[in-house]
Amino acid sequence: MKNIFAAFLPLVAVTVCADDWPPVNSAELAMNLPKIDSEADAEALLWDVRVGHEVEGGWVRTELSHYIRIKIFSEGGRDRLGTVDIPYITNQTISDIAGRTIRPNGSIVELKKDSVYDHTLVKAGGIKVNAKSFAMPGLEIGSIIEYRWRETLADRITNYFSFQFQRDIPVHTVRYHIKPIVNPAFPYGMRGRSVRLKSAPFTRERNGFFMTSAADVPAFRQEPDMPAEATVRPWMLIYYAPDTNEPPAKYWQSVGKKICQSYRDSIKLDAEMRSTAADVAKSAEDDEGKLRKLFDYVTREFKNTLYESEDSSSDRHERVKENKNTLDTWKQKAGTGYDITLLLIALSEALGYEARLARGSLRDLGPFDEKFTDTYFLRTYSVAVKVGDTWKFCDPTSPLPFGMLRWNEEGQATLISDPKQPQLVVTPVAPPQASLARREGRFRLRGDGTLEGEVRVSYTGHSAYDRKLRYRRQTLAEREESVRESVKNRFGGADVADIKFHGVPGTEALEVTYRVKIPGYAQRTGRRLLLQCAYFNRNDPPRYTASGRKHPLAYRNAWSEKDTVAYELPKGYGLENPTAPGVLRITDLGEYDARLALSSDRRVLMYERNFDFGRGGRLTFPVEAYPLLKQVFDQVRELDDHTIALRQEAN
Repeated sequence: MKNIFAAFLPLVAVTVCADDWPPVNSAELAMNLPKIDSEADAEALLWDVRVGHEVEGGWVRTELSHYIRIKIFSEGGRDRLGTVDIPYITNQTISDIAGRTIRPNGSIVELKKDSVYDHTLVKAGGIKVNAKSFAMPGLEIGSIIEYRWRETLADRITNYFSFQFQRDIPVHTVRYHIKPIVNPAFPYGMRGRSVRLKSAPFTRERNGFFMTSAADVPAFRQEPDMPAEATVRPWMLIYYAPDTNEPPAKYWQSVGKKICQSYRDSIKLDAEMRSTAADVAKSAEDDEGKLRKLFDYVTREFKNTLYESEDSSSDRHERVKENKNTLDTWKQKAGTGYDITLLLIALSEALGYEARLARGSLRDLGPFDEKFTDTYFLRTYSVAVKVGDTWKFCDPTSPLPFGMLRWNEEGQATLISDPKQPQLVVTPVAPPQASLARREGRFRLRGDGTLEGEVRVSYTGHSAYDRKLRYRRQTLAEREESVRESVKNRFGGADVADIKFHGVPGTEALEVTYRVKIPGYAQRTGRRLLLQCAYFNRNDPPRYTASGRKHPLAYRNAWSEKDTVAYELPKGYGLENPTAPGVLRITDLGEYDARLALSSDRRVLMYERNFDFGRGGRLTFPVEAYPLLKQVFDQVRELDDHTIALRQEAN
């Protein structure tokens, strides 16, 4: 980061909290029932954060002083909140930790400094999250615990900071004290944008601070298939912007033109690039086919330097120079994701197509508001190519095929850049068949209930996306172990061998094959074997267990499943009154259809299952739809649990 603040020192500073704690009143000590949620095992009485900046040697850093006071009402609250983790990552420092427990009789037990320890919470995919942790001393039901710490963020100012107002316990009062940057060399004013938040207006305090607060904030509860947290949790975005009142329509036109200007000089084509593009696409029959071939060529032949894969090495990445334009990317056969995105635009134009860089919003941050004239919510880059009268979107940096974007970019506002007429459009939502899990099993069932055979599973679209990203970061041994553990978690003592992978890199279907042996798969009762036919859904937990719900439902993407399983029956056994699971039609959303058939020699039982959900791009539903959707997935699970009996025939 450049030393951009050296020109206007000094900035502001956060004063260190005094050794004295805020006073505790007798009402708080005597409080024995929760105020906001009658079932809460603890409530935060006060959550207070003071935010400012410090400058040292011309470098700015953000400093946040945190304080929280919590009342414990039950053993559950004592056990859950008695140990505190304060996470931090690179360029983030936690210091000045202090804490104490105030018992119901008013006696105080201080947290000893040597009780604080450092450890790793998460380490995966190159990301490491550490934590400062400590256990609150002398904690008992009815106690008040309070602790504070200083958080320092190196080389950062409070621009585009998101401040949360909700915890996993109810909060009586939340306060944020923020001191904006004020300097003639920094001609921007601090702004605050609230999302699902009923907060008090900012009020001026001493020393240039401004305070906003919220009261009686309920606890946040995770629910399956809920919208992104930024959509349902109250929070505030703090950012800096000039004083302008530009109309939204004019603002987005201006932004779209600037985006176009920012990359157009980087689009360079030579004769070799034009010839190769034409050669790659020549066998395709239509426009979309040509673009798909070109897209596959780019994703296959050009290395994204941000990824480490099996055939890449740090030495190669060190040899890759910075690309100044698409000619450089072409010559090096490598570049950043942005470089490869621009290269696809250039090659699409070489074929005569209208191609543009597009910037899109993410479902993670909630609905895009066109009236909010700031680019904060435009977080992604993609390629928009015009096919006929329709814009097709793609991302050559993702393992998704041409015409698809990541699930959180679907159905989202996207700005297609243009030198004359930029457009704000909504990206399409891929249909269920674009994200298919195709699962096949050929098994032999023994008389003791043991099942053994071969499995082949292929995934496309969103069904493949997360798996491909995970496999890219893993060694072959780690991939094999993840498959082995997945099968064992479902079937207990399963033995899994001969695991193979195909299609991990690139945009083609991901395929996994393996051999498996599962003792006791079919339950033996006397002369009968009870066989659950839905191998791939056996032991699935219920999707929903709660009788009610607080948040709307939002499914990541539409999907489909197609299963074909063949069971070679044990000698001496035959079917006893077999019945098929049946059909479940989900009006306008999808369908479940499972069927059984017996080979002509009556030795092989065939099970076929087809299920899809999310037709017509319908993925979000209000809370009121929960009972019906719960019923649908309960019925699907019940049909998947369908069991048939095999009877041992008399000798």
